[in-house]
Amino acid sequence: MSHDVFISHSAVDKRMADAACAALERVGIRCWIAPRDITPGMPWGEALIDAIQESSVFLLIYSSHANQSPQVLREVAHAAGKGLPILPLRIEDVPPCKSLEFFVSTHHWMDALSEPLDAHLDRLAGSILKLLGRAGSHSARTPEPARDLPPPVAPPAAPGSANEEPSAPRCWRAERQRVLTASPAGDIEKVICYWTNTIGMKFVLVPPGRLLRKVRVTRDGASREEEHPILTTASFYLGAHPVTVRDFARFVQATSYVTESQLDEGAWIQPERGKDWVARKDVTWQNPGFEQTDQHPVTCVSWNDATRFVQWLSELEGLLYQLPSDAQWEFACRAGTRTAYYWGDEFRPDCAWMGGNSGWRTHPVGTRLPNTGGLHDMCGNVWEWCRDWLGSAAWSGDPEGPPTGEKKLLRGASWWNKPANGRSDNHWADVPSSTTYLFGFRVLLSGG
Repeated sequence: MSHDVFISHSAVDKRMADAACAALERVGIRCWIAPRDITPGMPWGEALIDAIQESSVFLLIYSSHANQSPQVLREVAHAAGKGLPILPLRIEDVPPCKSLEFFVSTHHWMDALSEPLDAHLDRLAGSILKLLGRAGSHSARTPEPARDLPPPVAPPAAPGSANEEPSAPRCWRAERQRVLTASPAGDIEKVICYWTNTIGMKFVLVPPGRLLRKVRVTRDGASREEEHPILTTASFYLGAHPVTVRDFARFVQATSYVTESQLDEGAWIQPERGKDWVARKDVTWQNPGFEQTDQHPVTCVSWNDATRFVQWLSELEGLLYQLPSDAQWEFACRAGTRTAYYWGDEFRPDCAWMGGNSGWRTHPVGTRLPNTGGLHDMCGNVWEWCRDWLGSAAWSGDPEGPPTGEKKLLRGASWWNKPANGRSDNHWADVPSSTTYLFGFRVLLSGG
């Protein structure tokens, strides 16, 4: 059997269906979803019938649109006729029509009517794993490879548009691991699917969704905070942690690249706390002024250096790597939360390396608790360059910020900063050529 779950949805609800698909595939549940998995040239109806027959579970994304869709009704009827378990995921609180109620009235329903969406999708994955006979796979006691589960299967084709879910490249390999993650509801043990590219960098899939961002606006002379929704309309793969010294060394070795701090006056550091910052010629990504290993995050890199790295990586693998946008970074960091940090409103030293617990230096990546998406070091260790210019973004789908500017945005704060600087909504900005031992970056694989 090539997949586990058939996902039925109205075309209007594609964004939610894609988010559910991404959440299930992230824990190794193989999904079939249209139009992604329909073979070009194959009759639509024939493809749907074959896919339902080859499934073990039928997932219905239920809404008012699905309720009125003759196609969804035909799919549900065919699944019921085959005796498949039908699991409706309700995203709108509307009663089913009588034709649909005939097939689903005796089934257990799951609701996804409130924020955060990630919590609902996590429960959905757990329920489906139980239906598939893999109940022990969704949580465990120690962070180790989930070897008892079948390997994840990458989606079969590259995306055709920016609104489709990106396919994991065939040259990547996947490994699911049991990981203890931090959330406002407490620490949660999850199975995270980590994808590794050809040079050993790890990524996780971030499904599409909605972010409510607090923004200070001025109207009629009065300044106040307002919440603006940001819709991330496409999935993307984000580095599980910042780029390491090892990763950057591979780039330098392959290209003989010389960083801006090495060409100029050196990187900026603060020799003593409370003293003036100075540029030191001997401070570079190889020698940031403190001891580091290959697994520490690379520092003393400018935005221009980081951009050259992603260009090299894109050319190496024939893929579209980028720095994350400011909105993508915050959306991925929050993982559906609305608290000050992804784990809650109070700082936790077991989740981030910052001024109070860092010993005034960086630490190996991935040594603090990640968020529920499996992303480490989203708070602390190093500030991370984003691709946006500082300025007011258009508050609609996937904002990129202004087309030009003087400074580029950074996120996440660093080992040097106070905990308040590590809040999920906080940012810094500096000129693209700036280099300090506080600045690093992480990489995103675009679906475009």
